Amino acid sequence: MEKIRIIGGFSNPGSITLFTTHHKAVAWVDGPNQVKVFRDRTSIALRCLPSLRKWYVPRVFGLCVALLVGLSRVFFMGTILGILIYYALCVFFQQDTPSHGLDYRIYAGWALAYLGYFYLFVAPWHGAEHKAAVSYNESGHTNMSRMKRRSRVTNYCGSRYVIPMILLIGFLFLLPVVWQICVMVLGVELILRVDEFKNWNEIPVIGHISRAFQFLFLTREPGKLHLFTARAALISLLKAREE
Repeated sequence: MEKIRIIGGFSNPGSITLFTTHHKAVAWVDGPNQVKVFRDRTSIALRCLPSLRKWYVPRVFGLCVALLVGLSRVFFMGTILGILIYYALCVFFQQDTPSHGLDYRIYAGWALAYLGYFYLFVAPWHGAEHKAAVSYNESGHTNMSRMKRRSRVTNYCGSRYVIPMILLIGFLFLLPVVWQICVMVLGVELILRVDEFKNWNEIPVIGHISRAFQFLFLTREPGKLHLFTARAALISLLKAREE
């Protein structure tokens, strides 16, 4: 029987979702040491993603589809962190922040709060999600002890886009407001095209920073319940293949 491939996933406190092209499985904690699983066909939008991989189709279209199904929160994270870093640099170098009708202190506080929330409540679930997907995709294993030995840092995490997005946001602030939307779209298209040619996490410096960011802030070592939940979602997807 043909082996499936986990193409993505996302985590929330107490739940893990894994995707193949045709199915998704959501596993969540429902009481002490109890996990429930829901499996369904993926949305038409997600099933259309492979057909959007043709060279002449703008990758921004695929990103919009991914945003609709919740697979690209990292672009939101990259944007708010980019604003945070830009504001912090302005303060450090005692420069005025550009006035575009926005209070950048609000965005900076929002970015820090979101990052803190993710680290405290989502990171161990995110780490378990990675271990389950990588363990199966690379070796076909679903055994929890093997999953536990896998690294929680992977080149295929969406966090590989965070550093390029931060650089893009910093560049946008140098431009007149009327140009920002157009350059933003072209910049995101370039980021996605480069990633197809060479994974951002394999590019020196950017890859090191991105993997360190993933290790320090976006994932934590999962416990038994986290891994059990991730495995439940994975097993559910394997059962879908057999039906």
